[in-house]
Amino acid sequence: MSRPEVSAGLYQVAFVVADIEAAMQDFTDRTGAGPWFFLKDFKPYSQSYRGEPCLGESSVAFAQAGSLQIELIMPRNGEPSPFREHIETNGYGLHHFGYLTSDFAADLAKRLNDGEAIIFEGQTSAEGGRVAVLDAGGGISPLVELIELSAAKDFFRMIAAAAEDWNGENPIRQLPG
Repeated sequence: MSRPEVSAGLYQVAFVVADIEAAMQDFTDRTGAGPWFFLKDFKPYSQSYRGEPCLGESSVAFAQAGSLQIELIMPRNGEPSPFREHIETNGYGLHHFGYLTSDFAADLAKRLNDGEAIIFEGQTSAEGGRVAVLDAGGGISPLVELIELSAAKDFFRMIAAAAEDWNGENPIRQLPG
């Protein structure tokens, strides 16, 4: 298995879904994406929504379709979150475009200076893994997510490598957590 390149830039498209297991199967059937790396109970180490601490919990799944990563998100509780807000405002579907960044602080500052607004900030673990969801103010998807590359690189590389030689077997791989 090779070590696929995972570098800064547009890398991911994310969707909020009502039934994550059905969505994984649908994406695989329609696009060949897979295998899926599935975390049933995901709660970031720290998170805030619209400037206030929040306790959102989700099921998340990641798969690769060529060079594009697909993320599926299904909120698991009624806590305020950008995912709940999207469902209430727009229904299920496209949520954000994910950008990997090698300089999280500088890229976040640039986006804020360009007029984008933070609606969600989080950290995936005590060791790091910063993310920020920003309202970019329109377009195909008004939301973008900045993802700290240094923390995500090995995980995302594992997903991409698994997809390279995937033969359709073991389409859903449960992650511990």
